[in-house]
Amino acid sequence: MYNAAMPDANENRQEHQVQLSFPELVPPEWITEENSWLWIACYHSMRIKKEHLAERLRTIELSDARVVLFYGSPRYQPPPTLTAIQSTYPPAFHLSVTEQSVGMEGAYAMMILRYQPPAETEYDARVRELALRSLLGTVLGENLVYHRLYHYPIRVDKSEAQLYGEPLRNPLSDPEPDISDEGLKKVTELYAAIDVLEEHQRNRVRLSLRWHGEARDGAGVESFVNEWVALEALGMTAQKNVAPLEEALAQAYGISTAEANKRFQVRSLFSFRSQILHQGHIPGIHSDLMDYLRALYKDILWQRVGFPSERVAEAVLLRPGFDLKPLLKLSK
Repeated sequence: MYNAAMPDANENRQEHQVQLSFPELVPPEWITEENSWLWIACYHSMRIKKEHLAERLRTIELSDARVVLFYGSPRYQPPPTLTAIQSTYPPAFHLSVTEQSVGMEGAYAMMILRYQPPAETEYDARVRELALRSLLGTVLGENLVYHRLYHYPIRVDKSEAQLYGEPLRNPLSDPEPDISDEGLKKVTELYAAIDVLEEHQRNRVRLSLRWHGEARDGAGVESFVNEWVALEALGMTAQKNVAPLEEALAQAYGISTAEANKRFQVRSLFSFRSQILHQGHIPGIHSDLMDYLRALYKDILWQRVGFPSERVAEAVLLRPGFDLKPLLKLSK
């Protein structure tokens, strides 16, 4: 729901407030007894004069979305925020929920997307939102979608909303940090080993660490692609040649390149990546797959700087129940 500033036709352009709700902004066929969910995202629009939107709402009609441009004050529910980490061992958090807020008066672009859970996940909706935001920015200018105020799904027939705060990785999914003297020393040794690499190799390693970090902070397909880019920066010499990655793993494990190819399935990972980027597939990405990619990255990083392998990719492969093949299926 939001308030829009509109001129009063009977009072010589004197403004009054018009309050509109989401059911009034979407085609009626979008709301059925079986599904009344919508995905809503609202962005600040910069450098749009008030008079350009005061006459009427501007809308863009798309097959599965509607974009509404307006000048006013959107009402929204802020997502839960992490206000305190109450305990680090065992991990415990405190999340706070803020009462309904009202955005500052200004120009906004609101995206209203059809949303059909459970067939469509929250991640799927975020991907569609991001794609639409990119399209709007490319065609109409990035200032139209300058900064997101909020986004979440709402169920309009029950005035229900699902709020998503900043994603937090489950601390129990990772081992306890190694803060032994040996562990701390290893950080110093690794940093020094990177420093003495030839400049182009040093730059590639540092760039790969950046993408490795981006992958950790992301989710889904973006996380997978970022981790693969980290591997490319770290070990590949040409875009379509994964042989250097296989050779690095062979050296790390003291096996032949053919055995490394068979054991670690780097070519299958590359094919999976290609089908995402070049054929437009958007598969679900299991956390086990990301664990495996991170393990490959660590093994290859250790090899690149001359450290003895800790065989972490092998450890993931030997986990009870781990099977790489179904993780690389394109179906959701």
